[in-house]
Amino acid sequence: HVPNGKKFQIVLSDETIITINAGTTLKFPSHFLPGQVRKVELSGEAYFEVTRNEKVPFIVTTDGINTEVFGTKFNVSSYPNDSFSEVVLLEGSVGVYKGKSRFDPTTDQKLEPQQKASLADTKKNVQVSSVTAENYIAWVDGVLLFKNEKFESIMKKLERFYDKKITINYQKIKDEKFTGKFDIESIEDVLNTFKSNTYFNVNIKENEIIINP
Repeated sequence: HVPNGKKFQIVLSDETIITINAGTTLKFPSHFLPGQVRKVELSGEAYFEVTRNEKVPFIVTTDGINTEVFGTKFNVSSYPNDSFSEVVLLEGSVGVYKGKSRFDPTTDQKLEPQQKASLADTKKNVQVSSVTAENYIAWVDGVLLFKNEKFESIMKKLERFYDKKITINYQKIKDEKFTGKFDIESIEDVLNTFKSNTYFNVNIKENEIIINP
């Protein structure tokens, strides 16, 4: 488990490299058994660089989208307190699916590089769209990057990045959308940048930030 305010990189027994984002839990075996499917469980966000093995697939399971990998680089985000799950492919090939143990090429979708699979409602189908995939792994290099993103969603990311509890008591601002990029700024600097576009009050305590009208 990687706590808020931190990120961590591990190398699995098959030499797959995983960078794990803040507030994330990853379950994996200490060693993969020869000839058996390589399977890990993710709750949160991680960037995977999977060692290619056509005979032994690599599977990432979440509460939303599952991903079967054919040797590739991709990002998976599926935090319990977010309303969505998504998989973004940088290079290689992955199959995305939900509600079963394995990918079925006759009914499920494969992603191509620079595509995103997203699931906002578990009762609906996985949606695939074209994106700039590199934007989705900016966090790996310690960069916060937002593209036309809702204020409420951004605050969740700030909570995890800075390890601060953020309470929004201003309903109107939750759905307003912002674009921005931050790296070495303090959380106070980041919030002041947002305030320069839309006014709100901020009450900063030791480990909690409260946003009021």
